[in-house]
Amino acid sequence: MNAAGVLVSCNEAGNKIPRRCSGIRLSRNWVLTTGSILSSFLQESTDENLTYWKNVSDVTYEDHLIRIKDRPFMETRVTFSVIASNATNTANEITPTSKYLGFQEDTLIPVRNHQNKVMNSLAVAVDQPLSSDTHGKHKEFKSILKYAWRSQFVSHAVDTMLSSWVVGSISYIENESSIEKESEITKNLLSLFLLLKLQTDDDESSEVSEYSELMDILREMFEVEEEVLRRGQSVLVESTPFGNYYFHNSVSEGVVSNVFGPGRCLLLTDASTALGCEGGPISVTVQKDGKLKRRLVGMVVCSLSWWRGEWVGFTMGVALQPIVRRLLFPGAPVTSSPSLVPADTSPDQLAAVDECVVLVRCGVHWGSGVVVGSRDGIVLTCSHVVRHARNDQAQVYWNNRAYTASVLFRSRDGFAYDVAVLRTGPGATFRPVNVSSKVAVKGEPVIAAGFSLFSEDDNVRPTVTRGIVTLASNPMAMLQTTCCVQSGASGGALFRYTGDLVGLISCNIMDTSTGALFPRINMAVPASVLAQPLNDFLRSGDVTFLSGMESKDPEVQRLWKLQSTISKL
Repeated sequence: MNAAGVLVSCNEAGNKIPRRCSGIRLSRNWVLTTGSILSSFLQESTDENLTYWKNVSDVTYEDHLIRIKDRPFMETRVTFSVIASNATNTANEITPTSKYLGFQEDTLIPVRNHQNKVMNSLAVAVDQPLSSDTHGKHKEFKSILKYAWRSQFVSHAVDTMLSSWVVGSISYIENESSIEKESEITKNLLSLFLLLKLQTDDDESSEVSEYSELMDILREMFEVEEEVLRRGQSVLVESTPFGNYYFHNSVSEGVVSNVFGPGRCLLLTDASTALGCEGGPISVTVQKDGKLKRRLVGMVVCSLSWWRGEWVGFTMGVALQPIVRRLLFPGAPVTSSPSLVPADTSPDQLAAVDECVVLVRCGVHWGSGVVVGSRDGIVLTCSHVVRHARNDQAQVYWNNRAYTASVLFRSRDGFAYDVAVLRTGPGATFRPVNVSSKVAVKGEPVIAAGFSLFSEDDNVRPTVTRGIVTLASNPMAMLQTTCCVQSGASGGALFRYTGDLVGLISCNIMDTSTGALFPRINMAVPASVLAQPLNDFLRSGDVTFLSGMESKDPEVQRLWKLQSTISKL
């Protein structure tokens, strides 16, 4: 699919400062972008904006294209332009650093501190005219909003699975009416998609021919139903952070962390984005004609969100194939959904993740766990996950089934290593993970898996994210990683790429002065310190061996208790 990223500018009548976001150039004349570009001026409570809001929030055109010409108020209220690169478009042919989860040596370079210079440019980015682009690297096209449609899949997913999320706000204050209003509007716009036509001097097409041209483009891209979106697969996001054309078509790499919603229409990726990246293309790498090429699979719809007061470090996107196919064939049943089998690891690796990572619930609280023994359903989790267990019992959810588990061991609060051991009893067909006794090393690539953000009610599989070990303490008390870790992941697994368990996710970092959480700075219990007592217990069945999971080393306890700014997940 020969699609490229562009910068979309939206001007409200009477407002000199435009709103900008990213977009996808589907062809020479057509651009797809997100309805969230309309959010800023819809937040102003004027009679005109309320009328416009009734037009854009109308659900009667779900999964049907509407002509904006048929909605005169929508046609005259805002104007658009598209800023594209003048460079030759080779976006579909790339030489990626790696198609696989991993890293290359000798790719690190020192980064100098230019923070003040960058922030000064950002302050004027939105209202900076394109004419200041003296190098001629970009060209601005006047554009007309021709069509819009609302995805029923996305609408339903937002209503049912994102009800406790706040989206689009740069800050979060509980019960703040302005933030709640902003989030409500932005959520409604997540399911709205806009199709812009670039105005060129030689364009003499009629409405009939342009509609036919557009539908042909969409069919060519999405008519063939292929399973191209896989959890764990490497993705590339191309977008323009902050709407500043100096950052035009910046790229960010990550993996598909999860897919969810009807038709698997929404996705999470750990690729980093910022405000202004909404509308940018999400691509995967495929091999075609002996070359590695990008294939368009999604679009960024939300770069900034909060869940129960916690900043979400993941980027949210839509999977374009299910929602565009629904547009092309509105009455067709959902015959398949994007595969959950990874392309970037061994064929069985993420399948093994799903078989050993479980959700652990105690009342209203939940976390994750890792199956380490199959005979009696032995599950390793964090001590703080089962702190509220009544009668030393917890519920374990796996593969849409619930099991009652007994708490066999739980380390004392605040003591290394924040570990608990549960037993579900025989009957479950868990596949245990191998607990590695090999010590993790700084720089080692890892994969984290757990039930971040979504509970058993949401019927999703474990969320995966990749990173590296940034610190391994000496003596071995904790591991620090760059994986994107959110609430619900406590007790989840930290895997080597061999599939061995190298750590147990415990917590992330909180700034006590501001209350801000940092999802990409997190701690894990080293599996190497748990392997011996756990193996002794599994071999003998003697619970007393589990006491070895609480360290007697005062130096380890000192290191552990230095985590005064650590927030439990």
